[in-house]
Amino acid sequence: DKSTFWILRLHPVLLRGFSYSRQRKTIYKIEKHFKNTDATENQSFSLPFLLTLSDGHLTMCSGVTREAANHKVPSLVLCPSVQKDGHLSKMYADIPKKLIQRGPLKCKNILSWVKKL
Repeated sequence: DKSTFWILRLHPVLLRGFSYSRQRKTIYKIEKHFKNTDATENQSFSLPFLLTLSDGHLTMCSGVTREAANHKVPSLVLCPSVQKDGHLSKMYADIPKKLIQRGPLKCKNILSWVKKL
């Protein structure tokens, strides 16, 4: 969706060493290709500051989901383990339902969530 500005915040582990060089290259290619994306400039800003600029938080599974909820920023969590039938389904039970949605890792699901923000 071109009307959405995507801030791609890389996990600190992704920024270190050679282990994740393929993933970093992919993220940077996305940033170069889509003008409504940032994956480099935002790395110097604090996470709480970035959350004040955010309408939503998209993740596979992250502790940032709780920080986002503290800033009243809703999250979409995509990891199969935290879905209703996953072995970590109780994870995030402390977060109000209006601030967390769980869903499959599918473009249609993500776009539907973004449009509701």
